[in-house]
Amino acid sequence: TPIPSTSTPIPPTPTPVPSTSTPIPSTPTALPPSPTLSPTPTLPSGFTIGAQVKVQTAGATLRVRIRPGLDQGLVAAYTSGDRLTLVGGPVEVDGITWWQVEGAAGNGWCAGQYLTLIAFSGQP
Repeated sequence: TPIPSTSTPIPPTPTPVPSTSTPIPSTPTALPPSPTLSPTPTLPSGFTIGAQVKVQTAGATLRVRIRPGLDQGLVAAYTSGDRLTLVGGPVEVDGITWWQVEGAAGNGWCAGQYLTLIAFSGQP
């Protein structure tokens, strides 16, 4: 024979549901710093096509290359005090400002940091 139950059925309890909203911070978040820009190189005063320049290498040899760039072939070399004429440029390659030059030993491209202005003899 069945035994009568004297207990009262227990109603199910609801399961709590976690909140899905994202809390908003009370103070604004700082933006990441903006990147630092590299300065634009400035041309030496008077450097322009047709200018006469002098090599200043403190005794080292100035290498003149077939095209702007450290990996380009050599076509000539000049020593400190040699005079050249600017015929092209400037061009930025490998972080260097290159100028196309003409001189007695040959024509090509060299790093402008080793040149100083003598005089201007061409058309602007």
